[in-house]
Amino acid sequence: MTDPYKLAAMRILSRIWGSAYMALPALIPLTVLQIMNLSVTSGNTSISAFGYACYGLILVEVVRYLQAGYKFGQLGVTVLSRFYDREVESKTLEVFNAFVRHWKDHVKETLPPLMQGYQSGLDTGDLEFVAYCGYVYCYYSYSIGKQLSSLEKRIATHVDLLGQIKQETVRNYSRMLHQATLNLMGNPDQGVNW
Repeated sequence: MTDPYKLAAMRILSRIWGSAYMALPALIPLTVLQIMNLSVTSGNTSISAFGYACYGLILVEVVRYLQAGYKFGQLGVTVLSRFYDREVESKTLEVFNAFVRHWKDHVKETLPPLMQGYQSGLDTGDLEFVAYCGYVYCYYSYSIGKQLSSLEKRIATHVDLLGQIKQETVRNYSRMLHQATLNLMGNPDQGVNW
């Protein structure tokens, strides 16, 4: 893709995804299908990687086409590796590993890419997806039974970081996870400051 207007449209569409997901999820298919349409008609760009991963999300979560969704998620990661644009790495890895990959692979396989997305987001300033990658990493670690004492420290560090980068919605989810971890450790009174 070379058209500057279409490239700008792709950037805008990719940046509203998180807000749409939280505020009006019905917009997600429209934004993703527009990214897909631009990619198919005008050629791929690094943002196409994110679009393919998001299309995989729609296929597995909405349509329940697990195999096709997984393949589109993998396509997103492949396109990301070809363009290697750190600006979309965090969001592409988060969408594939948080929403798509666990339908075919064990959840533990998602943890290293989520950490990679977390670090990439920190490096590039994509703080929204730093928040998402970190939360999903902690949640999946909790779900597969990682040691609570080390996990509790990681979650507490993540909650603190989320406060610093002003990601309050994800911070509240992380606080609940932190409190659940403290409860299981027998320390419910340590609690999280709300």
